[in-house]
Amino acid sequence: MTTLETALSDIQQLAARIAAVERTVAGAGERIAAVERNLEALGQRANTLQGNVAADLQEFEQTLQAQAGAIHSARTAMSQTDGLVERVVEALELLQASVFDESWDHLAAAN
Repeated sequence: MTTLETALSDIQQLAARIAAVERTVAGAGERIAAVERNLEALGQRANTLQGNVAADLQEFEQTLQAQAGAIHSARTAMSQTDGLVERVVEALELLQASVFDESWDHLAAAN
């Protein structure tokens, strides 16, 4: 083999290696592009999820405030009802005492 043939063989081997490296780089570039697309999609999903969570939290806060208002109203109504029942019981006790005293007076007068 002559020097020219050896040089030509070396050049062919280098060309084959360069082609292999180019294929590897092209494959890596495609994989990087796929990863970038996946990251973009993941970012969009994360933004959507964040928006959904924020909306859910806002709805939860509104529901919680409404329930707190309902609880406060119920407590106020219970307090008013307790006061009313207390006054009714006092009135009934007074009426009972009055009727009892009147009946006692009629019995005493009859004897």
